[in-house]
Parts: sequence; C-alpha cells; structure tokens
Amino acid sequence: MKKKQIVFFIVYSILLLGLVEQSIAAPTIVVPSKIEDGVPFFVKVEDTTPISVIVVWRDKQYVMTPLNENGKQVSVGMFALPVDTPAGKHLLRLTINGQERTYTLQSTKRTYRTQNLNVQQTYVVPPQKEMARINKDLAERKAIFSTNSATRMWTEKGWVRPAEGILTSPFGARRVYNGQPRNPHNALDFKAAVGDPIRAVAPGKVLFASNQYFTGNTIYIDHGQGVITGYAHLSKINVKRGDVIKAGQIIGLAGATGRVTGPHLHFTMHSYGTAVDPTHLLEQ
Repeated sequence: MKKKQIVFFIVYSILLLGLVEQSIAAPTIVVPSKIEDGVPFFVKVEDTTPISVIVVWRDKQYVMTPLNENGKQVSVGMFALPVDTPAGKHLLRLTINGQERTYTLQSTKRTYRTQNLNVQQTYVVPPQKEMARINKDLAERKAIFSTNSATRMWTEKGWVRPAEGILTSPFGARRVYNGQPRNPHNALDFKAAVGDPIRAVAPGKVLFASNQYFTGNTIYIDHGQGVITGYAHLSKINVKRGDVIKAGQIIGLAGATGRVTGPHLHFTMHSYGTAVDPTHLLEQ
C-alpha cells in the first residue's frame, strides 16, 4: 500500500471513529407516554457534554437548567396537569441544543374520593370583615406559586416525609362542608400533635414564613425550577424568609393555627403553579 493511501486510511478511520463517538454520546431523553391529572411527572435529559434544554408544556415555555451529576449534564423538570383535566392527548415540545422534538402524552382521568364533613358554619363561610385579609393572602400565594428560580435543588428521588404521622386526608379529595361542595383538597393532611417536628421535604430557600387567615402559621419553600412546598397550621415557625434549608431540616412545629378544627400538618406542593399530589414522591 502506498504512503498516501495509508495516510488517507488513517485519517478516514479517525473521522469514522469520531462519528461513532458522537452517536454514542447522543443525549438520553426520558418523557412519559401516559400521565394522570394532578400527578407530577418528570422530563429528563442527560448527556456527557453541555446541553441546552427548553420545554413547552400547556403553551408555556420552561428552561431546564442542567446540573453536573456524576460527570453528566442532567436536566430534569417536574410537570403536571391540573386536577379534573379531562382525559385526552397533550403535546410536549422539547428543544435540545436547538433541535426540537414533539411528544404526545396520553392522560387519563384520575378518580378522587369525596369527604363529607360537618363543621361549624363559621368554618364554611368566613366573616365579611376578614375578606380584605383573605384577598391579600390569595395575592401573596399567587406570587409565591409563580416563583421559578433557575437552579434546581431537588432530585427525582429522596424526598423527605414532612411529618411522622399517618396521612389523614389525601390529595384531590372532594370536600363537602355541611352539604356545600368546595374545591378539591389540593394538599396532604398528616396527623400531628401540637409540637411535633415538621421537616423540609427537600433543599430550598424560604419564600414565606408568616401567618395567613386560612392556613395560620405557614412556611413556603422554593426548591427551584417551579417547585414550591407549603407547610401550614404550625404552632411555631423556626425559619425566616431568605433562609437556605436542607432536606430533613426541622422548619417548625405542628399546630392548629388558622381555620382548622384540630392540630395537623397541611402540606402542599406546586409545580409551575399547578397543585400536584406528592404522595408517591414521599413514598420512594
């Protein structure tokens, strides 16, 4: 074989190996094909090289900032359909390094239980004199749930149970107070005695640590990329706005403040403003 032919063969082999290596290094993409209303799902992209990931879900665009995990660039987003979304097909667009992919997610309608509760009428209809405060609280919560900080501080697994007590009221339950239907219970209620420790379910930063009319002493924590958790009816708050929180850290003590009939923890989780059922996350 002539010298020029040998050189050409070597160069060609190097180029070919480079193409093979690029194909092996293609990003790994995980998108579910089936989802349920109110149940969070994850979209995950990982690669060995830097990646840019944008998700369009329900006509809104979200940037999934990658983190270095075990030598890989990993982008994860948590998404959900609101409770009572009818069964159907939903499009999710994923743009990775400028290349767009479209996925069709099939949703099913989840069945939620109904709870009939008999309470004092003052718990059903709040006094008119409190409406100004209630509206102020609603505006505060709306701003909190719209928070979308860039850095993800949570992972798909490893969520900490916020209270040790049993689950007494599930997510999505239809509550009927004295025969009057109310909005679905977009939270989890845990049995707790006054003074029981309440823990942060994941690392984050405190957005709110104060008192509200319905939820009493309340803490909201930003975990990054649109994930917000709330802890309500506390007897004591151990943190303040701006504090950086570790997973499992005691942030307060259980109580019965606000509009409640007894002590318990009212725990909420929102993803990009949508209330989600965190039950299966806490059970992992």
